[in-house]
Amino acid sequence: MRSFRNYALLVSLLPALLLMMLTPVKAEDSFFSVDIEIASFDQSQLDRYFAEAMAALLVRVSGNPDITALPATQSFSSQARKWVQNYQLVNRQIDGVVVGQNVRVEFNTSKLVPALQQANVAIWPESQRPRLLIVGDWLQRGLSAQISNEGFIFRPDLDFRHYLDLIGLPQVYLAHNEQYHSHGISPLPQIFSEQNLVSLQQASDEGVTHVVVVSAQVVGDVVQVRSQYYDLAGNKLRWEQVLLGENFNQLVLETFDRILLEESTQYFAKSNISATLWLEIDHLPDAAAINHIERRLSANSLVFDQIRLVQIEGRAAHFNIHYRGDLKTVLANVEAVLPVRMVFDDRAVGHVRYHYQYSN
Repeated sequence: MRSFRNYALLVSLLPALLLMMLTPVKAEDSFFSVDIEIASFDQSQLDRYFAEAMAALLVRVSGNPDITALPATQSFSSQARKWVQNYQLVNRQIDGVVVGQNVRVEFNTSKLVPALQQANVAIWPESQRPRLLIVGDWLQRGLSAQISNEGFIFRPDLDFRHYLDLIGLPQVYLAHNEQYHSHGISPLPQIFSEQNLVSLQQASDEGVTHVVVVSAQVVGDVVQVRSQYYDLAGNKLRWEQVLLGENFNQLVLETFDRILLEESTQYFAKSNISATLWLEIDHLPDAAAINHIERRLSANSLVFDQIRLVQIEGRAAHFNIHYRGDLKTVLANVEAVLPVRMVFDDRAVGHVRYHYQYSN
């Protein structure tokens, strides 16, 4: 989510499978507690802290980095205070050393979870998430640093662990830099062998499911981040990508946004859950056109599970549509049965707008 990343001070590259319908889930209270980093506490900024925490929480529970751009979710951030159960100042610690303060915001799960489900925001259970072992290095002008718990002590500017905590991706690191040698990954190989992966898995805690390799190189003002995503279930490379930019943290966060979105999408797809589309149609001639829209879309029950009129604003109608299948096919069905022309397409966040076309 673009606005959320601004909050984090640090969008995914794939289309989003966004909001899903789910049966009620049991929420872990700690999963609904968010730490926001602050320079110094300011009581007058409480609403801003709460809004930042809610934006982070929405990304975390949904697995969608861009969810706060969806109209149906924006009121959660703008009215975040109503969902807050408690907040407190806590020390921000890195490897046992106090480096600042956080505002810890605890949300009322008994009220918030039903409200999220009512807004068709699916919750990706904490127990269903991948556990990532993250390795990598940083190269600049002949100097190098390695990604490990020890490495972050020497290079705190490369430390991205807080972001993964915010978005709810469980993470594990090698404790010491010397372990790169013992696992045969110093220097980092272009492709990790099955032996490399097995060695890392055996040395890490039992729950690790994937290995993420992040290798950064700085040439002049350009940062290149090469990322690889390995699935330990088959010891295979899922994907590799190379990103170029000016900011290491920004590029790394895009990598983890991609993982977050892919894994949540895969979970919801396996659950056979219907997705949600926020559909706006404006320039409507009269109320009869709204009935016509609902009738024509409802006729295709193989694609459309539910069409719900959410609000009417002037000559525009806003629909919440639950559908099955590919979104491209869904939009083709909309355009085939209705006299409409697309004027806004942000299908990455499940939001499209059409002009209704009619003859006078």
